[in-house]
Amino acid sequence: MLLKSGNTTIDGDISLRGLPDINTTFIDFKSNDLQTNYNDLVTLVPSLKKVTQPQLKKLGNIRFKGNYTGFINDFVAYGNINTNLGNINADINMKLPKGSPALYSGKIITNAFNLGSFLNTKNLGLITANGTIKGSGFGQNDVKANFKGEIKQIELLNYNYQNLTVDGAFDKKLFKGKLSVNDPNLVIDDAIGSVDFNGKNPQFNIEGFIKKANLKKLHLTKDDFAVRGNLNLNFKGSTLDNFSGNADVIDAVLNHNGQQLSLNNLHISSTVENGVKNLTLNSNDADVTIKGNFNIEQLPDAFALLLNKYYPSYFKKPTRKLTNQDFTFDIKTKQVDEYVQILDKRLKGFNNSNFLGSLKIPENELNLTADVPEFSYDGKTFVNTHLQANGTGDTLSTVINVEDVGINDSLHLPQSKLILTSAKDITNLQLSTSASKTLSDAQLNASIQTLSDGVKIHFFPSSFILNDKKWNLEKMVNLLLVNLLLKQVK
Repeated sequence: MLLKSGNTTIDGDISLRGLPDINTTFIDFKSNDLQTNYNDLVTLVPSLKKVTQPQLKKLGNIRFKGNYTGFINDFVAYGNINTNLGNINADINMKLPKGSPALYSGKIITNAFNLGSFLNTKNLGLITANGTIKGSGFGQNDVKANFKGEIKQIELLNYNYQNLTVDGAFDKKLFKGKLSVNDPNLVIDDAIGSVDFNGKNPQFNIEGFIKKANLKKLHLTKDDFAVRGNLNLNFKGSTLDNFSGNADVIDAVLNHNGQQLSLNNLHISSTVENGVKNLTLNSNDADVTIKGNFNIEQLPDAFALLLNKYYPSYFKKPTRKLTNQDFTFDIKTKQVDEYVQILDKRLKGFNNSNFLGSLKIPENELNLTADVPEFSYDGKTFVNTHLQANGTGDTLSTVINVEDVGINDSLHLPQSKLILTSAKDITNLQLSTSASKTLSDAQLNASIQTLSDGVKIHFFPSSFILNDKKWNLEKMVNLLLVNLLLKQVK
């Protein structure tokens, strides 16, 4: 038979028993080439108009080669289906009961099929899969299906995952079962649990072993981090900012830009009570608590917004509008020396330190108290440092007391005190230090102007004793250091 009608062409062998009632007609059809589209299909089968999920109209032009046996609403189809959304090879028994979700079972192979468009969800994209399926419904709100097989690739939450082995059940927007992943950026062995997309944010309840997770390439972090360890997840959210629940990584190893760091046991918890978010991070190396209203992704810009008022040449005002960041933080470190070098390789120490403070964007307020037993920067050591900083809308006041500053083996500045008052690129500095073998009773006063390419230092009358001889700076002295600070930063 060769039949053409509208945009539909049927080329094949067909046997029909039961006409003229198409709903009770048994069809045995071998298709050499069947071409049609949604508009022609709903003309032939008007009941398809009532199917809102999946999005049948998006299939566009449909081409089928294979066999079709059964009724319009209960049939077995074997062969290849080519659509605008991609290709499907299937050996499927399909039942379309009136007023109820579709029932189906059999084998299915997809090749770059646009599942997200078919189901009308932004969380999904293209899928290439090979497996057996049994279930009912296609839409997000009625699908119930068991799938066992391999997913060669699937676009999920803005990343194209590859090489997944799945044995589980989908119930509406909930998946339960076993999952293994051998993606270039994510390797997981036999993870068991569930992923629930029914809420505003996805909910994860998963246990498994992560051999490798490249967080930057998975679009979870902006910096280059890789994690390995035993995983126990029970949280909602797709980012740290909408994260709610608990996440544990046991015997973890963290890599940053190729440098391996041991995390041991890492626990992350986030709760919201009366509109106040409480995020805690605990490990063998540090305990961190952030409480209040905050957006982690915006934190660098939030600090830059306030620091711009004190040092506008160094800190540019963020161009985007920020949320009302209003929070307190408490950081207690243990052995973190290898972690601080992630920030700057010239920086060492900060073990057993405490940082306590708050940031309040609506009030233009910044507060920080720090106690650091020992740290060094570029070979200069600082012992028992206490810092107190308070920032308002226009001025940052900082007092730093250091028990000992080691410049080199022979030059030390014991009992040093530094008072800084900064506003609009001008910092007034008062430095005092006690006796040492080389330098004693130093009283230094200066004004530092921050420039875009360096600093300009204006010394006020000061004095210091060097090798038992007193030196006085009775006249004001100006010193311009251009590009020096920038080269040090680089």
